[in-house]
Amino acid sequence: MVPAVPGELLEPQRVHDVVIVGAGPVGLFLACELGLAGCSVVVLEREAEPGSPWRAEPLGVRGLFAASLQAFHRRGLLPPLLAASGVHDAPGPDLDVDGPPPIRGGVGHFAGIVLDPTKVDLAALPFRLPSLAPDFTMTSLAAVETVLSERASKLGVEIKRGVTVSGVAQDDEGVVNDMGWHTLAPDGRVIPAEEFAAGYDRLLAPLAEAGTELILVEPFLLPVRGTVMAGPGAQIDDAVREEWRADLDPKIQVVRELARRYGAHLLAADGLFAELAAASDPEHWSADGVHPTPAGHAALAAAWLRLVA
Repeated sequence: MVPAVPGELLEPQRVHDVVIVGAGPVGLFLACELGLAGCSVVVLEREAEPGSPWRAEPLGVRGLFAASLQAFHRRGLLPPLLAASGVHDAPGPDLDVDGPPPIRGGVGHFAGIVLDPTKVDLAALPFRLPSLAPDFTMTSLAAVETVLSERASKLGVEIKRGVTVSGVAQDDEGVVNDMGWHTLAPDGRVIPAEEFAAGYDRLLAPLAEAGTELILVEPFLLPVRGTVMAGPGAQIDDAVREEWRADLDPKIQVVRELARRYGAHLLAADGLFAELAAASDPEHWSADGVHPTPAGHAALAAAWLRLVA
């Protein structure tokens, strides 16, 4: 582990049965299952605080479907999840188990493609057992992670925040994680465009050799102005965006060159958002210039569909 301050001593290393990297919904649910089985589990999360604005409404809004909701129901976590999500008509014992559970309002999306739950025929899925859980509900990443974090802590899971895993070494005796300390400020190591290109090329080469149809999406940054909070004590201002733009432009050219080299479809997202921002407020498409709003996701989805149509 790397000290936050040079010369500062950290707590002694501990040995756990399982180390999980990332305190998102999947990592936390897995930690709960392992903790329930009696395993010693530690979860390492790079964000220093759980209250990131990207996990709350509106950016953190998510839709959960039947399989996920049934998993929460089996562990007794569905009522607190629905309560944390602002849904107060939680399923109870008087619900008709043999009848179809209610579909709660809202929409979900997969990779920015909007899904209407009323058009999903869940009855056509095989091997579905009767359940008190609804087929669909709206929630947020913040609600899911809050409920799972509380359950994990009760099961003895250790959640360490502000820790970035920078490497993993494995031998016959076990696995060792190399950990550094992470802040939300954009002061990490900058990857040069040459290194970015080499890494991207290594990913694409075997796919192209296998005949995979490739679609590359160039990175983007919208011309949002002013200061935006990016978490507790961290903010993005115009000076930061200028640094990001200087770093981003060469990497956009890398993606375009790789698309030409491999004959891939190119979703020119930076150009797309530049045109959209010129015609309307940039904040309509992204509140901070980086994370798309629902309108921004819809614009990306529409551009993707035009490519593959």
